[in-house]
This record gives sequence, structure tokens and C-alpha cells, in this order.
Amino acid sequence: MKWTPIVKRRKHVPWGYKPSEEDPRVLIPIDEHLDLLEQAKEMRSHHSLRELATWLTAVTGSPISHQGLKLRFEREDQNLASKAEAEQEYILSKIVKDNWDKLQRERARLGSNKQDTSEPKESFF
Repeated sequence: MKWTPIVKRRKHVPWGYKPSEEDPRVLIPIDEHLDLLEQAKEMRSHHSLRELATWLTAVTGSPISHQGLKLRFEREDQNLASKAEAEQEYILSKIVKDNWDKLQRERARLGSNKQDTSEPKESFF
């Protein structure tokens, strides 16, 4: 997988990244570590977090605790859930706008004198 640099948001550097030599606020991915982390995610239903953390530490030489691994997985799961919610809200708003436009065209076609020119509300959920 192709990993991209990220901006440092906290004091702690996340496992699988290292500070850039040019700008310490930019974190450079360590591809091997992040690829192994993805494998660990796939294996977490069959192995304990302690086993996965021990395996990652042994293979990479970079220590990670079971608690650090748990927090990392939880944070990534939260990020995925937030992205999914935002995408779903965008799709729903697009459907509402498309239906609103269809309604306006249908009113115009039928010659309704009371054509509503107001825009649909952005968020009605």
C-alpha cells in the first residue's frame, strides 16, 4: 500500500511514522511498519492484542504495547466511522436536492402558479 506523510497533531509520534529531517512537524511513514499494522488488523479476530503487539515489535524492532495497539485500532475505527457518516450525509443531501429539482421541473411542466423558489434546507435530519 502507498502511504503518505501526515502532519503531527500530538506530542507523541504515532507508531509507524518518523519525524521528517527537514520539518519535524511532518511525519514520514515507515511503509514496512504500516503494512504490518494492516496485517495485524486483519489478524485481530484470531489473536489477542498482546500477541499482535509482541509480533509487531519482534518483526519491526520498534516497540508497541498492546494498549498502544488498542488505542491505534480504536482511533482508526472512529475515523472510518466519521468518514462513512459524512459520506452518507452527502449522498442523502444530494438525493434531496435531486428530488427537489425534479419537483420544481414537474411543477413548471404542470404550470403551477405557486412555484416555490426557495432552496431546500441543507440539513433537516
